[in-house]
Amino acid sequence: MDELAYSYLTEFVKKLSFPEGADSADIVSMQGKLYSNDDCYKHFCRVLNSRVEKPSKEPCILNDQEKEKRINCEKKLTARISSVERFNLFVLIVQKCVDLKSGVPITGYQPQIERLAVVCDIEKADYMDVMAFFSSTEPYDDTVNSIYFAPEKSNRLVAAKGVNVNFSLKTENEIFYLKYFKKHEQFLIKTFSYHRPNNSITDNIKVKEVNYLNALNFPLLKQNVLSFESLVESVNNYSPFQSVNVDATPATPAIFLDAALCRIIIRGSSSPLSPMNYFQPVYDWVNNYETFGGAYLEVHFLFDYFNSYTSKFILNLTNMCKSLTLSGREVKCFWYYKEDDEEMKEFGKHLKGLFGKGFKLVLLDKSPEILV
Repeated sequence: MDELAYSYLTEFVKKLSFPEGADSADIVSMQGKLYSNDDCYKHFCRVLNSRVEKPSKEPCILNDQEKEKRINCEKKLTARISSVERFNLFVLIVQKCVDLKSGVPITGYQPQIERLAVVCDIEKADYMDVMAFFSSTEPYDDTVNSIYFAPEKSNRLVAAKGVNVNFSLKTENEIFYLKYFKKHEQFLIKTFSYHRPNNSITDNIKVKEVNYLNALNFPLLKQNVLSFESLVESVNNYSPFQSVNVDATPATPAIFLDAALCRIIIRGSSSPLSPMNYFQPVYDWVNNYETFGGAYLEVHFLFDYFNSYTSKFILNLTNMCKSLTLSGREVKCFWYYKEDDEEMKEFGKHLKGLFGKGFKLVLLDKSPEILV
C-alpha cells in the first residue's frame, strides 16, 4: 500500500463512527495470530486505532442526492487500495459492528455496514457470505464453500454433519470453521472453543477468535493440512452429504449412514451420556437426505439394549423417516428382535403403528447378512 493510498484510507476511516463505548482496540481483540502477521491488516489496525477525531453528527435523514454524493466521495478515498484490501477492510469493520456472541449487527449499525459495502464495491454474494460467516455462532451450521477442522476425539458422528474429516486439529478443545471467498483467494476462519462443565451433559461452545487465511500466511496455521491448495481443493470437491461408519462402544451403537447405498444401520447397545447431543448428526444426515439423497431409503434397527433417552431418538428418527415418505421418497424400516424379547417386540409394534406401511418386524435369525 503506497503512502497516498494510506493517507486516503486514514481520512476515510476517521469518518466512520463505531458503537458507543466501544474501544477501537476491540477490533484487534478478536483477531487471532494470523492477522498480526499481515502488512495490510497492520495498516488497517493502525488506522482504526489512531483515530483522533470524533466523527461529527450527520443529518438524521439524507435525501437520495446527498446519499449519492457522500458515497461517491467515500469511494474516491478507497479507490487507491486494491479490491482485496477493500474486502479485508470491509470484513475488519463489520467485525467491529457485529456482536460476535449473537452474530447480528449491533443496533443501528446495519445501515452503516450496507453503505460500507457499496463504498468498498463488495459484491452482493460476498456481502451475504461475510454476514453469514459472522452470524454462525455454532459449528457445522454452514456447508456452502465451507469446511471444518474438528478434534479427532470429538463425536465421531460429526462427519454426518458435513465435517471434512480429512483434516484435524492438534488440540482437543477447538473447532475451526473456514469460509472460502474464491474471488479474493482467501478464507475467513472462526475458532470455537468448547468444554464440558462439571455436572453437565452438554458442551459449552463459544467463539474464541476470528482470523483470515491465504496462501501467504498459511504456514502460520500449523495444523494437519498439507497445503493451502489442498484446502481450496477440499472446498471445490466437497459434498456436505457423507457416508459415515462408526463402530460400537459399550455405551453407543454402531452406526452406518451409507449415502451411496441409501441405507441406515444402527446396531448394538445404546446408553450415551447425552443422547440428544450424540445423535444430532444423525438427524442432520436424514434432513440432508431430502436434498442430496436418493428416491429410496432403508433403515435397519438392531438393538441389544437402549435406555429411555435413546428411545426418544428412535421415535424421532422414525417420525423423520415418515416425513420423507410424505415428500415422495420410498422408505422402508426394519425392526429386529429376538424371539424371547417381548419388550423389544412391543416397542417395534409401537413404531410400526406410528410409521404405517413400510415398517416391518423381523426375527433376529432372519436378519440379512449385512446385519450379522
